[in-house]
Amino acid sequence: MCTEKKGDGRGKDDLSFTLKTLWRKGDGIYFLLKVKDNIVCPALEDKTATAWKYDCLELYFDSRECSKQGTLLSDGMDQVIVIPQAVEAVAPCTVRYGLEGRNQVEVQYVGRKTADGYLIEGKVIPNEKSFFRVQGGSQFRMDFMPDDADGTESKQLRKAAMALHGDFGNYRNSDVWGRYELSLDGK
Repeated sequence: MCTEKKGDGRGKDDLSFTLKTLWRKGDGIYFLLKVKDNIVCPALEDKTATAWKYDCLELYFDSRECSKQGTLLSDGMDQVIVIPQAVEAVAPCTVRYGLEGRNQVEVQYVGRKTADGYLIEGKVIPNEKSFFRVQGGSQFRMDFMPDDADGTESKQLRKAAMALHGDFGNYRNSDVWGRYELSLDGK
């Protein structure tokens, strides 16, 4: 899958993104996110608890069984904050789980700054608590929401966010997240 999402009137150079995803049976769901952002401003190390106010990716993943997806918040609806790299060399990204210790997916991310924004490459893996399995026919909900800040002053924090499927209420309800099913034939 390849998707492009354009900016909100401030110009596509300030916030837009493209996304590519794929999966490998029994392994994980992979993605490559390329964000166009004219000012890359990730949270500093002492601000990671509020990383969503800076440039970051909010990944949402609902690994619950299908009958529970889209219902009230419960274990299995994960929010993961990924802080992009502010350097051009590829390096691991700092990650924060919304429900630390209760998360049902594990993630691995690397990233780097680019000439016009940043890249994040990642992998989502169900853990032993997850109902979801990486195999044909598995269904889940997922959304990607890059947040945009243009500085560290309060008026420059989280100026915008752009979700692939949902909206600013993503953290409350997976009904608005994209619905996915892994193809049985591996395509």
